[in-house]
Amino acid sequence: MSSKKAGVISIIALILGASGLGYALFLGFSPQSIIYTKSGVQKSWFISESDEKTTSLSQNVKMENMSLTVQVSAGESLYGIFIGSIRIHSSTVYGLIAFYIDDIKEKELLFNNINFDRMSMQILVGNLTQGTHIIEIRWSVITINPSPRVYCYAPSLLIQTLIE
Repeated sequence: MSSKKAGVISIIALILGASGLGYALFLGFSPQSIIYTKSGVQKSWFISESDEKTTSLSQNVKMENMSLTVQVSAGESLYGIFIGSIRIHSSTVYGLIAFYIDDIKEKELLFNNINFDRMSMQILVGNLTQGTHIIEIRWSVITINPSPRVYCYAPSLLIQTLIE
């Protein structure tokens, strides 16, 4: 085969290869095949206190400054985490901390430590209706002795909406 024929065949092969590559790229990135998904964290709310909270009341007391009003959009789940150093008075039998959403208890954590222990509690709720919701931390003291007390030092509350 002459070098002239080989050159023409090479150029044709190069053109066909480049056009095939261009067509494949077009199919891979055509507007019909691009799917936009909005997933991950959508919105966040956060409260943190550096002082100590105390309650001696028995049942279902709202923890001071541990309440957030959040906005949930359609298709979003709600994630929450509460963290604090918890201690009970020695005469207290045990304490309870709970997540509430719109006055409904979602999760609770029972404790009975006399020493300060860093504790955390998380929730993930996927069936909330869209709109405004109030998220609160409430606590209780369960006792048979006088002078019950529960302490929480440096509490913080993080709420996020997300799309999975």
